[in-house]
Amino acid sequence: MTGFIPIITAGRSGSNHFCDCLGGFNENLSLYEIFQEKETWLPEEQLKYFKKIYERKNDIFKEKINLKKELHNYSHSYPLKFLYDIQASTEREYFSFKIFPHHLRRKHIYGILENCKGLILLKRNPIDMYISLKKAEESGKWSNFDTSKCKIKFDIPKYRQYEKLINEWFMHCSDLAEAYELKVFNINYEDLCLLDFHEQMEFIKNSLNDTFGLKWTLAKNQREERIKQDKSKNYEEKIENFDEFYSFFENQNKTFL
Repeated sequence: MTGFIPIITAGRSGSNHFCDCLGGFNENLSLYEIFQEKETWLPEEQLKYFKKIYERKNDIFKEKINLKKELHNYSHSYPLKFLYDIQASTEREYFSFKIFPHHLRRKHIYGILENCKGLILLKRNPIDMYISLKKAEESGKWSNFDTSKCKIKFDIPKYRQYEKLINEWFMHCSDLAEAYELKVFNINYEDLCLLDFHEQMEFIKNSLNDTFGLKWTLAKNQREERIKQDKSKNYEEKIENFDEFYSFFENQNKTFL
């Protein structure tokens, strides 16, 4: 397979946790939201690589280049070329990165999927994703923050729109994977969190081997503490208008309530 592995997912799916796990393998450079809509995030090693490219451009055109602005424009205008540049910037055999529904134009997503042989589909229950999103918005804390004591008002009409978007996104990407005959590693965040740290790493390692034939090895220095932000035991602890929430989903015949 090619050197890059897209992680098809969405915000509040536990993707940072999963990317942390992928960073625990010697063969992989684990990247995060490199196609974020506001700014292109890259590690220092890759920034230095692109900085050299743009410094040469400065010398040729005698123009002052804003690296962050140039990178963002480049990554969203020519994402496939951007990925091949990242591949050239690292000695690692592979690198992984996220794609969210709003990150790129669909034609660019198609181009990326046409040029890889496999992808990771990271899913989570849309209800938990929506609750996590609302907690993050209301607290202003998007990572490394315990939201267990935060309660939200569950807006059912807005949730239904959100659920429709998320389900359509995952279904569309699953259809694309089938059309392009891609190998797919399907993983559910909540299932992953049922395992302890070492079990998570072994599960991911074995799944990558079974799905893609990758013989990745675990790095010696592992960051074992990966925080699950919301440790609430049930929806009643998360939601202010729980009775309204319960009544709605009971009528939808949701068996998890």
